[in-house]
Amino acid sequence: MPESPCLMRVTTSWDDGNALDLRLAELLTRYGVKGTFYVQRKGGDRSLSDEEVKQISEAGFEIGAHTLTHRELTTLSLAEAREEIRGSKAYLEDLLGREVTMFCFPRGKYDRRVAELVREAGFTGARTVEPFAFHVPSDLFSLGTTIQVFPFPFLFTDRGKITLHQNILYPFFRAYRPLREIRSPVKGYLSFQGVAEVTLKHAERIRGVWHLWGHSWEIEQFRMWRNLEKVLAGLKNCKAAYYTNGELLRSDQQP
Repeated sequence: MPESPCLMRVTTSWDDGNALDLRLAELLTRYGVKGTFYVQRKGGDRSLSDEEVKQISEAGFEIGAHTLTHRELTTLSLAEAREEIRGSKAYLEDLLGREVTMFCFPRGKYDRRVAELVREAGFTGARTVEPFAFHVPSDLFSLGTTIQVFPFPFLFTDRGKITLHQNILYPFFRAYRPLREIRSPVKGYLSFQGVAEVTLKHAERIRGVWHLWGHSWEIEQFRMWRNLEKVLAGLKNCKAAYYTNGELLRSDQQP
């Protein structure tokens, strides 16, 4: 892909390898948006089959590793963590017949030891869940994200209604300070689409990175497919170049 230094760079990534990733891949394809799907080998009843993982890969999306069993790596022994990391790479490379270069830490949990194991396994980069990132970090094993497809500003139940518990304002409090730092107008505090719009404009203004991520099962749980589609449709109004996570890291290393 030719470099576009005057454009912001857009990337997306999707975790856990749920069967709904097929719907997500179709939606991204419809709007010409690239993405990386992070897949573990063993999931629940709704996990992608090996054939479905290959189908997403053959549709032009990047497949990244997400361990074998989605265990939090910081809670494991060194040997267990190494097996989860190396085993996931071997599984996907054997399945796809190509090198897998990107890794995503389950639940975003990692430390220096875990990051080094990922590096030693032969990956070239790793993604975290750190929000409101607008640049590629110098440490390619700490790639952040910009926003998550998630209810905002309130946490909803899976029935689409506000749930009255102590975490109701969690999305708002997590985003308040970063939105304030980029001088978000009021609409940025009112909805997921509002956050998407103001962060997109900020990334475009600074010619930075806009990284959208999420879980297809969570999009379904919180009934956010329509919200996501509106955001993807809005990308056509932006001057942007599109990348997978791996392409994004490689583009940042080019002279």
